[in-house]
Amino acid sequence: MTEPLLRVEDLYKSFGSLEVLTGIDTTLERGHKTAVIGPSGCGKSTMLRCINYMETPSSGHIYLDGELLPRPAATSTWTASCSARSRSTAAPSA
Repeated sequence: MTEPLLRVEDLYKSFGSLEVLTGIDTTLERGHKTAVIGPSGCGKSTMLRCINYMETPSSGHIYLDGELLPRPAATSTWTASCSARSRSTAAPSA
């Protein structure tokens, strides 16, 4: 059996006392298409943001091609530069 492209194990994310993700486990196989569906507010975007480390998960492990992805520092230069860039390219308000 081949290693999945992406494996998420026991992913948790909370904002203060609000638990948004509680123990997410999933795999994405190479060459397959996957959709994340659910009602508004159920944590879809938070899960994707945690997987790509735009948000730091409260706990859990994320593997890419079988290798554990290192957790980024709480404030990374990359996150700060992306945030600044998105503010500078925002359309002017009317």
